[in-house]
Amino acid sequence: MEFPLTTRVALRHQLRRRDESAEDAEEIRHYARLLVNMEIPSEDPYIQSIQTLAARTTGAIPIVRRVTPMVLTLDVPVSLDARRELKRKVQSLPFVVGVTLSTGPKIR
Repeated sequence: MEFPLTTRVALRHQLRRRDESAEDAEEIRHYARLLVNMEIPSEDPYIQSIQTLAARTTGAIPIVRRVTPMVLTLDVPVSLDARRELKRKVQSLPFVVGVTLSTGPKIR
């Protein structure tokens, strides 16, 4: 989902105000972009609701053949020191297959 330019500018200003009010305001924050690959279990409520709808409509039991991993893109304002810790904790979640971390520019 892409935010309009006005929303992105407003979010940047809110983050800057929050950072200025923090105790360590001299810390420079960057955007950390995480690409999180997750496996969706076949018992997922959304998949089950689709199966239920298909079963009611057709009168037959649908079989889930394949559930491909979902990719979630997440932008987080984080200090350069904390980004490795963030990646490690996200990777430790049981449904996460892999995490790719890249660092964006400083928050203006």
